[in-house]
This record gives sequence, structure tokens and C-alpha cells, in this order.
Amino acid sequence: MGSKEPVVLVTGGSGLVGRPVCRRLVRLGMDVVSISLEPEKIEGYTSLSGDITDKADLERIFDAYPIRKVVHLAAMLVSASRQDPEKATRVNVLGSLNLLELCRDTGVDHFIYGSSFSVLGDQTESVGPITESSPMQPIDFYGETKRFVEHLGMVMADKHGFTFIAARLPIVVGPGVPSSTSSYRMDMFNLLNKAGEIHIPFTPDQVLPLAHSHDVAEAIAGLLTAECPRFSVYHLPYETWRVSDLCKEIESIGDGLSVKCGDREFIGSPSRISWERFSQEIAIEAPSLKRRLLKHKQS
Repeated sequence: MGSKEPVVLVTGGSGLVGRPVCRRLVRLGMDVVSISLEPEKIEGYTSLSGDITDKADLERIFDAYPIRKVVHLAAMLVSASRQDPEKATRVNVLGSLNLLELCRDTGVDHFIYGSSFSVLGDQTESVGPITESSPMQPIDFYGETKRFVEHLGMVMADKHGFTFIAARLPIVVGPGVPSSTSSYRMDMFNLLNKAGEIHIPFTPDQVLPLAHSHDVAEAIAGLLTAECPRFSVYHLPYETWRVSDLCKEIESIGDGLSVKCGDREFIGSPSRISWERFSQEIAIEAPSLKRRLLKHKQS
């Protein structure tokens, strides 16, 4: 990596979304530095150990590389935030503040923030799809941290003259290390060519907003490279899947897989969320989970 070339910093670069984001940006010709608590050494970009809650640690990275764009994906997720709200505040809120302050001080021009549909809450009584202009009504602590950082980023960007975009993510699925609380998101790909059982914890009638990690990466790259994005908040593309249909689809594609439903209701985000704003500005293929499953099985 040339020391004078502008660099894109990706936090959480070893995560389910971070890895394909880094690879996509490299394919677009960008120099990428990925930071994670447990970095992976992957050819094509620089992977470093970094803790966003340690500002001195971040300062060393910003001093070593000419960072001009940031894609901030590092976060504690829903269950972990609920179990340890103090740590979630340090990571999700104070870690984000550390990054925003360094962006202010070092001349970063674009900051893409990996937010979540969780900022919207359920809004079950709303008529029609929820848009980016709909009120944020998070019902869990994770969603509250995301809402706060969205506001923080917009205020700091307006005051200090850089571009801040909150990219709100749906439930992300794809191959990778299974999480302890929602392993079905990875197992539907990890086990596709193996016999086994997958447990989706929701009742068959629940409707989930889903997107493959590579589709999310394409969307984030589109926002990062857009010449003149008109807004500070975008809902990323996704598909809605009824759990019963999802179970049948995975079983029909997989080899001897059994997919079982659970007894939980899906709460925390609306079932109908519009991503028309994104589609009007960014040219991208509509996501297809079935297509991704078939492609993974063939590979």
C-alpha cells in the first residue's frame, strides 16, 4: 500500500459484513485498512488489531495511514448489548465518538455508519412501508445506541464539514463464524452442503427483513462511491421472508438439511421498510437470497 495514497478505514473488518466490504472496496481500486479485535490476514488489504474504545490505539492508526474515508461497522449486537449495556455504551457510542472526533481532526471526508433497522422499532400500526423520514422508535438498548450515533454523526458532520451517512442494515445472513445467539444466519450457508439441523428461533408466521452479506457490501460500497448522495440516512436493500417459506427454501436447496422453527416473535423493526430512496440514487441489483443460496451450493 502506498503511504501517500488515500485510505479507506473499515472497522469491524473481520465481521460478517466487514470482510465482503473490504474485498469489494479493493476490487474498486481502493486502498483499505481493516481493524478488528481479532484481525484476519487476508491478501489484498491491511488487517490490523484495533479497539475503537481505545482512542490512543485509533490515533496510532490514523497517524500511520492517510485515512480519508471511514466505513464504521464495529458494534455489539442486540443480545450482547442487552446482556452488557455498559460495555455496549463504550463500544457502540463512545467508540463511535472516538472515530468521529478523529475524522474531524484529520480531514476525513466520508463517514459511512453501519446503523440498523432496529432504530425504527416495531411501528406495527403504521400504514404503508416505513421510510427514512419515519420516526425512530427503538424498543431495545442496541437500537437506542444506533439512534444516538446517527444523531451524533449528523450534528458533527454538519458542524465540521464532512459527509456522514447512516446506512441502516436489515438482518444480515451469509457464510461465516456462527454467532452464539443467531447462528441460523450463518448456518443456512455453512451447512448447505451438509446434513444437519438449523434452528430459526421465530414462529413460522413471522416475517424477517433479510439480506446477504455480499449484497450489503455492494450497497455500502455504492454509498461510499456515490458522487453526491442527497441524504444522510438510507435503508439498504433487502427481501422480506416469512419464516415458514424460508425453512422450506433452505431445505429444498440443501442436502439433507432439516430446518426447524421456534416460538419467538420477531420484534424490534417493522416488517415493511422502504428502500426506494436508495434504489433511486444507487444502481444496484435487487437482492435475492434464493440466488445467493444456489450460488453458494454450486460453489
